[in-house]
Amino acid sequence: MLKEKMLKALNSQVNADTYSSYLYLSMQYYFQSNSLTGFSAWMRRQVQEELFPGMTIYDYLCASRATRVLPAF
Repeated sequence: MLKEKMLKALNSQVNADTYSSYLYLSMQYYFQSNSLTGFSAWMRRQVQEELFPGMTIYDYLCASRATRVLPAF
């Protein structure tokens, strides 16, 4: 069982990674819509770089049967 302080820290990190990935995704769309394919491809890689660690933590929380996986908004 995870302690509340650790659970909050992990949830916060998942949220930060997810938020960053959405920002990069919006930038990727902007570059793609302006025919800047090189920048667009680079931003798409950044999306994946942000999502992977966040989803790894998320999977860990699910596997450890955390009582609350993501904080309420």
